[in-house]
Amino acid sequence: FLTERQANSASDYLNVFAAQCEAELGEVSCLPGPTGERNELSLHPRGVVLCITQDSTAFDLIVQIGVALAAGNSVLFWHPVERVGAYLESLFVTAGVPVAALIGLPASGDAELLDVVADSRFGAISCAGQLSERRQIAVRLAASDGAIRPLIPFVQLDAAHNLRGDPPAGSPRYLHRFVLERVLSIDTTASGGNAGLFSLD
Repeated sequence: FLTERQANSASDYLNVFAAQCEAELGEVSCLPGPTGERNELSLHPRGVVLCITQDSTAFDLIVQIGVALAAGNSVLFWHPVERVGAYLESLFVTAGVPVAALIGLPASGDAELLDVVADSRFGAISCAGQLSERRQIAVRLAASDGAIRPLIPFVQLDAAHNLRGDPPAGSPRYLHRFVLERVLSIDTTASGGNAGLFSLD
């Protein structure tokens, strides 16, 4: 299902994601702010991410699943070829991914897939495929009920045309699409104190 070159490339992508997660996730960053206020930025998983590819190879899906899992999400994935999906599930479980964190959906027609996309329990949808296929998924996603959820297109680093400016896989910004940013603002002023004291040298 993978050529040697694709296997090496997928390994490179996953190593990049692992290093970025170790450096950025789980840490609380302090943001600049006015005196008397502390602002903290933290990154959290989106929950369950649906990963889709229309490609006959397994490469695109391996990278999508890898980054989604690295960001702390659970993954449901879909591949148009049933045996490729079974291979991927076995591959990740053998690598140590808990069985409950990764589930392959049965290969089915586009109509059934679009119904799955509309399920509001997904925190995000990641998709590799032609622009027309991504557009169909985007339309169905926009028409679904519940919170607004992102469609994360899989774009390779060497893609000749990236007209929408989507971050390519391997870019630091690509991982950030699979997490939620939370900012906590804390009032550190003394309650009832004289606020004018903060302006004194």
